[in-house]
Amino acid sequence: MSVLENLLFVRNDKKLAMSLLEMTQMAELQTRVPQSLSGGQKQRVSLCRAMMNRPKLLLMDEPLSALDPSMRTKLQHEILTLHKEFKTTTIMVSHDPSEIYRLSNRVIVLSQGKVIQDGDAKGVLLRTQGSQKFSFEGELLDIIKVDVIYIAIVSIGQQIVEVVLDESEAKELHVGEVVSVSTKAFSPIIQSLKR
Repeated sequence: MSVLENLLFVRNDKKLAMSLLEMTQMAELQTRVPQSLSGGQKQRVSLCRAMMNRPKLLLMDEPLSALDPSMRTKLQHEILTLHKEFKTTTIMVSHDPSEIYRLSNRVIVLSQGKVIQDGDAKGVLLRTQGSQKFSFEGELLDIIKVDVIYIAIVSIGQQIVEVVLDESEAKELHVGEVVSVSTKAFSPIIQSLKR
């Protein structure tokens, strides 16, 4: 079956199917068969197919784990768009801190079947490690203004860290870009790594 036929197989609602394909930028591929699509395109077809029944609850088990970083980010935005449009409660299993930070409003950490942490993404994922000297590359997830300062939220490896910025630094940085976070004594420095 073609991409469109896959969606119509779930529910015969062409208007909804075309709306989903437009939202996920797949409309131009509606006549292709899924076997001829890339990994990211196949994931989008699967997501559209799941949304055809307008579910109240959607369970996703590491749906983006096999994709490259740029495709992951793109699909994360599409998942958010679909989530807002359909007002679906989504339970998503993930081990990627940046994905968890972007997509969640509640994070539950399980270990051996038991809840060991429960809270918002920032509260659960943020780790600080004292005043050691370091230099790491990471992805800038967010810049939050708090009173007169700005706080950068950066994903570095499997951790989320906060770095305090002044207004000029905050204006030079852009969410989604790769940055370098380093420190000298107690003064962290964050810089764009334009590629």
